[in-house]
Amino acid sequence: MYINDSRHINEFKITTFSGYKKTDVLIILFKCINSKKIEESCNWLIECILSGYIIELWEKLCIYGSNIIHINNTSLPNFIYKKNIVFWNICNSYNYKKNKNELLVLRNDNTIKNLFISLLITLILSSKTKIYKIPIIKKEDFDFDIIQKKLKA
Repeated sequence: MYINDSRHINEFKITTFSGYKKTDVLIILFKCINSKKIEESCNWLIECILSGYIIELWEKLCIYGSNIIHINNTSLPNFIYKKNIVFWNICNSYNYKKNKNELLVLRNDNTIKNLFISLLITLILSSKTKIYKIPIIKKEDFDFDIIQKKLKA
């Protein structure tokens, strides 16, 4: 399916292709991923692709995979790496850095759509846990007298 739209990329900074607020769409997309709702996630993903958020969305999905899924899917880093190489080769072939409107041309590339869908489905079907917060270590924690008081023997 070929999308023929005369709007400029600047028209999609705040609102999406269908008129939704950009931030709301991204929040809903990641809520659907967390809830393992495949069909709804695909709908919101396509909304983002049609709006030209391709680079931003790709980066957010990769970061999501490393922050939320991380050790639960040991093959995920290699999977993302391979997909990332293909993704950036395609993006660079369109020369989007010189002409931002080329991002809207990318939405008609079937390989880009397939890359996004395969990454999205992998993220949805992977187990998720949040990153553990690193405890704050104070200088007093290294005081030997305080350590002795906490020890029970």
